[in-house]
Amino acid sequence: MKRMKRFLIIIPFLLLLGATSAQNLSLHKEDISPEGINKIGGISLYNDQIYLLLQSNILFNGKEIEASEALAISQKYPVWDIYRYDQVTGKIENRSGQWKTSGATPNGFAIIDKETVLYINGKNQFDSNNNELKKALKKVQNRKIVFADPSVNADRTKIWFSSDLDGGKGGMDIWYIEKNGDEWESPVNAGDKVNTSGNDISPSVFNDSILIFSSNKKEKDYDLHFYDLKNNEMLHWEYLPESNEFFTALTPDRELYFLSKDGKKTKLWKSRWSEARSEDLKTIDAPKTEKVVEVPKAKEELMVKKREVEEKEKLNIQMTNYFGLARYELTPYMKDSLNRLAQTLKKNPGLNILICGHASPDGPENLNMMLSYYRATEAYNWLITHDIDDSRIYRVYGGEYLFVGTQRARNFSIFTFEDTDLPRQIALYPLRSGEDKEEVVSKFGANSDDMIFHRYQLNKFLPLENKNLLLIPVNVLYFAKAGEKPADIARQYNIPPTRLKQMNRIGDEPLKEDKVLFIRQKAEGRRLKTKDGVKRNSAVRNRRRETLLTE
Repeated sequence: MKRMKRFLIIIPFLLLLGATSAQNLSLHKEDISPEGINKIGGISLYNDQIYLLLQSNILFNGKEIEASEALAISQKYPVWDIYRYDQVTGKIENRSGQWKTSGATPNGFAIIDKETVLYINGKNQFDSNNNELKKALKKVQNRKIVFADPSVNADRTKIWFSSDLDGGKGGMDIWYIEKNGDEWESPVNAGDKVNTSGNDISPSVFNDSILIFSSNKKEKDYDLHFYDLKNNEMLHWEYLPESNEFFTALTPDRELYFLSKDGKKTKLWKSRWSEARSEDLKTIDAPKTEKVVEVPKAKEELMVKKREVEEKEKLNIQMTNYFGLARYELTPYMKDSLNRLAQTLKKNPGLNILICGHASPDGPENLNMMLSYYRATEAYNWLITHDIDDSRIYRVYGGEYLFVGTQRARNFSIFTFEDTDLPRQIALYPLRSGEDKEEVVSKFGANSDDMIFHRYQLNKFLPLENKNLLLIPVNVLYFAKAGEKPADIARQYNIPPTRLKQMNRIGDEPLKEDKVLFIRQKAEGRRLKTKDGVKRNSAVRNRRRETLLTE
């Protein structure tokens, strides 16, 4: 083809998918090819439905005949129509009555809305069943130029395509045009980091942040490439040497559809991409004097997106920051932002602060919990050294469990609030199959009533809908050394060894390096001891009920 209580402000540190190496994304593929279909001229998604451009009949001597009769005809002019494809039932339904593609060629198409479609005609130009769109795109057209593979972003304000327009790298390049009011602007090249001297085709965009396209750079087979539009970095390339991939289409929840062709056989694939665990992340060193963590081979850093937060009750603090992969030391920007936050807290003595640390799924699960702890604790220590009383600071250690499968997986956030009934430190604890929730939380001196109220306080700002993610109160996160015995650690913290082992699902065997242990030494001072055991303070209980019923 040439062609909660009163939470006042939220201060997020958003770490995007970022400059990730090829090993940090994995593509999980499933063959969903429609039976009996050998040629597909494009893919488009609309209202969670799959639409394909398929050959339905033949023009011969000015008349349409069925495609099945075309074998007997020497001159064949395919008519390409839009079909809805139900991947579950396998049913294919012709929708040319809704989206007419007169004169279409098998060079892609994009459904704009319930009545409008954009496609490529026999002159390799943009065409549409909507006259206004055709007229608007006239200034883009050039009969000496080849256009192919149109796709649109989620809000239909940008059209991506491939073309050999002047000003490219050579061959077909990735371009886009953006809508400004009712007008479409001039084409913009996607840039040198995307385009090559070969052919770069079949673009589609996820959330206006990740561009997925196919390229045969250096005249090799066409393969899928993932590019971070925010940080201008290539994320991943999916090499399948036995086939060529083209025609990509994306859903808002990371499902990717594409075609592959090996000889005469064409397949339709449904896939989902995710961040794979990095084999390079073996350990995370404890903070040193310089407070720097070096991870072998993990050289690429993740840039942070500056995000504006609505001002609530005349408080508005904005932070611009970045964390590198597996790093937790505060950057100069973070320190400057925390200084301003400290000044705000000093001027508002009724405010408390909650620091929530997160980590992406790179590396082992226990090291991600450790990393989220270090990130939260670095900010905690900074505020303490700048005269913020530790009684005003609360911490949540999110590990890799929050914002899973989204670009916000690497997230570091701070909330301020006026009043709370939270434990000083909370760790996210995934409930395993077969475990009893009440039994697990009771080992940490809590109960389901605690969990419900704490989740209620935090759920407005953190994705805590998963009821199997328990909010465990902790006093210490202990990072074991290789060979340490659970009984020795229990003795160090003056808790029964059996309780330590139950809380952390471990046995008597020596621990592995950097095993993370949750240690809950005692219940915090909001309980009263009675002969019947631990009883909730009635005033706190009544206040919780009143809050849940009235807010």
